[in-house]
Order: sequence, then C-alpha cells, then structure tokens
Amino acid sequence: MRSPSPPSSSPTAEPGAAELLRVMTTTLREQMSLFAYRGFIEPLLPAGLSVTDEGDGPLFVLTLWATTPFLADWVRDNYGEALTRVGAAALGRDVRDLRVVVQPRPAGSVPVAVLRDGDDGVAAAVDVGAAAGRAAPGADAAPTDRRLAGTGDGVAADDVRVVPLPTRRSGPRPGCRLDPRYSFDTFVTGPANQMAYSAAWQVAERPGARYSPLFLFGPTGLGKTHLLHAIGHETLGRHPGLRVALLSAEQWVNEFIADSHGKRFDAFRRKFRDDVDVLLIDDIQFLAGKAQSQDEFFHTFNALYEAHKQIVVTSDRYPHEIAGLEDRLKTRLQWGLVTDMRPPDADTRKAILLKKAVDLGCALPYDVLDFVAASVTTSVRALEGALVRLAAYAQLTR
Repeated sequence: MRSPSPPSSSPTAEPGAAELLRVMTTTLREQMSLFAYRGFIEPLLPAGLSVTDEGDGPLFVLTLWATTPFLADWVRDNYGEALTRVGAAALGRDVRDLRVVVQPRPAGSVPVAVLRDGDDGVAAAVDVGAAAGRAAPGADAAPTDRRLAGTGDGVAADDVRVVPLPTRRSGPRPGCRLDPRYSFDTFVTGPANQMAYSAAWQVAERPGARYSPLFLFGPTGLGKTHLLHAIGHETLGRHPGLRVALLSAEQWVNEFIADSHGKRFDAFRRKFRDDVDVLLIDDIQFLAGKAQSQDEFFHTFNALYEAHKQIVVTSDRYPHEIAGLEDRLKTRLQWGLVTDMRPPDADTRKAILLKKAVDLGCALPYDVLDFVAASVTTSVRALEGALVRLAAYAQLTR
C-alpha cells in the first residue's frame, strides 16, 4: 500500500469528489441490482478528493462518507473493489492510482462543494462547514490546517478558491408541521411510485408552475404522506421565502370549527389564503360529508389556484370515488395532475428493507431479506414494521 506524500506542486485537472462520485454511481447503477444499489451505494456522500505525488505517478485518494458506521463497514467489505474499479476508469487511470476511503459521516458536517479554479482547471471538494470561514467576509477564521477539510493529505487549500454551497434547512419550519424523517432522500422509488415521485419533485422545484393541484392517491401505507412532507422540506430548502402549510384534512376541519366558534373567520381565511404559498393537505377524503368545511376549502382552493399558488392533496382513492365529496370539489381536484401509488414490487421492497436496515444499524442477510420481502407485500408501512419487529426480537433474544 502506498504511503501519502506531500502534494504535487503542479495539480492535475481531474474531477472533484462530487463529480467523480456521480460518474461512479451512474456506472454502478447499471451493474448492480436495484435494491443493492439503493441500499448501499446511493446513500454515499462525497467528502473529498486529494492528489499526492508518488514516485511512479500521482495517487488519487477519494474519501466518501456513509450515513452510519454499519454502512461504512459494509461498503468497504463488499463494494470497495467495485468502487475503486469504476473510479479509476472514470479518472482514466489504473486501479493502483486510486484509493477509495469510506468512513462514517462526521457529526455536524454539511454537503461538499465542487471547486474549480484557474486556467489549469484544478478541481477538488471540501467540507463547506470547515472552509466557509475563509470564504465569507466577516466569518470566523478557518481552521489552521491548510489542507482541504475531509481529504487528509492532498491539495493545499491555497490552491483553490472556496465556493460554499447554500445549506438546506433540515428541520420543520415554525408553524409548519413537517416531519424531518420524511424527505426525498429517504424515499425509495420503484415502478409503482416513480411517476408520483417525479411529479412531487417537480412541484418542489417550481411550486405553482406545473401540476397545481397535484393529487396523489392510493391505499394506506404506500408513502403518500412521506411525499407530502418531502415536498414541504424541498420547497423550503430551494425557496426559503415561500410559506408552506401542511396539515391533514382532519386538522383543517378542527381548525375551521375552532375559528368558527370564536367567530375568527377572517383570521382563518387569511391564514390559508393570503399567508400560504404552498398548501399540502393529507387525506382529503376526511372532508366527505362535512358541508361547511368543504365549502371553506372550495373557496380557499379557488383563491390559491387563481393566485398561481401550489396545492397538493392526498387521498386513499380517486377523486370521483370519494363518496360524500361535492362534485365541484371532485372536478377541481382533477384540474392538475392525478397520479396513483401502488404497492411496491419485489425489488423495491428489498431496497426499502435494505435502507431501513441501514438506518437501524442491523445486518440483514440476503436470505432473510428475500423472505421478508416475499412475505410482506401489502404496504411499505407493514414492511418497515416487520423489519423493526424482527430486528428488535433478534437484539433482545440474541
């Protein structure tokens, strides 16, 4: 094994960590099964790319972050050679010229930025949190270590211009009921939910521009609520100035009744018509049979739609199949895009189990994974519940 040496005085124009990982994962996705790729390769994050000057040529060291120590160990043991092979191919070099280091992501770290500077096309990646002090005027001083954070021995920090990326908000916004566990990053896609996922993503990218309203429907436990929260998180991350409101139809009814009893009609209407840019309503079927709540939602819907604001609604059935819902509401809910979510196929169920196993920090043998995926087919919620019970039983009984 080569030992690191001082960085080369003439940096080479090579892709940064983020770009290199993107090329590698694109290649591996075509070579691996869907559930293995999404369970172990997709969660990896770029931490840094360094170049050291060896006697027989440069040695590139790619550092990757895994979300948990369990994932880091598993990737090193089972996919280390594959990562090195496709990484070296992406660099146009021999496998001996690249070392891939996989380690758990440090607490409090933030995403990395790909840096490019000068005519030489120097490229590298740094931990934005460690370097932002040197990039932002008036910020605290950067660490005294002049090498790029997270890369170990590598390109000197003075060789690049630090360009920090804006960080995303990861927690719920005050006044907006968002669950931090539900994001696009934690949602596992497959043929049964790909259209719904893509539509939700486009809505978060450009709220109100397309697919308003967006109506997601399907049996319980398939991820409709997850996508609803993911839209809220992604919208706030991309458009911090927008006002997002997420609530269930039951919460809508309860707030409407409370404000009606207090004769606060104007406050209620202002809250959901004037002070909202993105309205996310879960389980709209709960409005069935509630005439006054439906009437208020009808006028709120019209006000938001005419103002080109975003509306996303979920239900357990198609709009026209919701008994007790007024026809004028059924019609309006179909003005935008209506897409269903179906139970996941076998590969998607395996991918969900692998991702959940990584989150739980438990090893899941493939024969057990196949058995659980084949036995629980009704919903994602039931699938995750089965794995949690299995993991708890194994831990308690050893």
